[in-house]
Amino acid sequence: MKSFIFICLVLFCACTDPSINRVPEKSCCTAHSDKSVNNYNVNNNREKLLVKTTMQTIALAKGQTLAHLLTPYGLTAQEIWQIAEQLEPVYPANKLRVGEQFTVYLEQGVLQKVTFFAAFEKRIVIEKQAVNWQVTTQKLATTTATIYVAARVETSLYNSALENNIPVNVIQQFILLYSYTVDFQRELRSGDQFAVIYKQHALVENPAITKLASIEFTKLVLGNKTSRLYAFTDKQGNNDFYNDAGRKMGSFLMKTPLDGARLSSYFGKRKHPVLGYTRIHKGIDFGAPIGTPIFAAGKGVITKAGREGSFGNVVKIKHARGYLTLYAHLNGFAKGIKKGVHVKQGQTIGYLGNTGLSQARHLHYEIHKHGRAIDPLRIKDSGGETLKDKSLSAFLTTKKTLDELIDLYEQSAPPRLADKYENHHISE
Repeated sequence: MKSFIFICLVLFCACTDPSINRVPEKSCCTAHSDKSVNNYNVNNNREKLLVKTTMQTIALAKGQTLAHLLTPYGLTAQEIWQIAEQLEPVYPANKLRVGEQFTVYLEQGVLQKVTFFAAFEKRIVIEKQAVNWQVTTQKLATTTATIYVAARVETSLYNSALENNIPVNVIQQFILLYSYTVDFQRELRSGDQFAVIYKQHALVENPAITKLASIEFTKLVLGNKTSRLYAFTDKQGNNDFYNDAGRKMGSFLMKTPLDGARLSSYFGKRKHPVLGYTRIHKGIDFGAPIGTPIFAAGKGVITKAGREGSFGNVVKIKHARGYLTLYAHLNGFAKGIKKGVHVKQGQTIGYLGNTGLSQARHLHYEIHKHGRAIDPLRIKDSGGETLKDKSLSAFLTTKKTLDELIDLYEQSAPPRLADKYENHHISE
């Protein structure tokens, strides 16, 4: 703690978070106002900030600090330090992120209050008192709704789900669940059906702000084949998905380690698109937009995360049973991904790109067993364990309750095309 400036920079420097949209780095902080507020840049001088407004919203940019946000409003170093000391116990400095939204309240151009969310249902309030500033927290009231959605696949499962207003994180979990057993590139067809039941929290003061609570049920109909999965918590407190017979959904390795991709090249001999000669293609290729998240196909340890010749940016993961998976031509790596790191199945390890000896954006995916490349599409796996005795009985009770509810809604609202269908709230 050699100086106040050093402490502010260490305690409140914004961190990079790829999940949040970034504010342009050419400005210190950028304000985005409501209809009654003019935009401004906090780099502007004090006079330009004194506009006739009551509320402004500011997004913190990369490398910025709390001091950058408050100083343009005339707060002294002593006032900022007082606020920083009060904030530390309720909102640790390392949680301040690029894109953090701060709502600023002014009276006659003078700062009176600043608020921001520390969590979904927790707001932090920094408010001016008679002689100092006070930091308090507010626990916000929430409601929980159980939502049922059913629809038919049109162009893709992902797009059809989006058009039915299913949250992105629900879609991703849905696809991840079925990626153990379904090859979405070859098995999914237009007209196939899907359904999901999920619980979602919403703020009472602003129901548009929501957070996924849990997924209760999923269904996927491929032609004449129907797969239903039910969420169930066992006696050890583990929550997993099980099929109709009580068998846990899972697989040693995922068939497709990304969402919404198109299979563009198969395993086996082919003419190399860049080198021009025929050689063994030791994996399969998936075409998708730059930046598409790439998942770890299974639990394991990172043995490589960096550049490697024609592969460009590559990740290699060592799994049990002598298996190794390889993910090549990545645009970049997920935060914390490096050699020696343990990863879970489905964890994001990188992002699709076009690095190395690559003709177009795609993921090159390989599976090796005891050092020999094998076709990822031909991997067979026995899946997870089956519930027994009291656990199976408890599961079947849960299943029966959900089935009765599902039957009721399927009779009254059969799956339709996305542009004609609305979500159904089945309980609040």
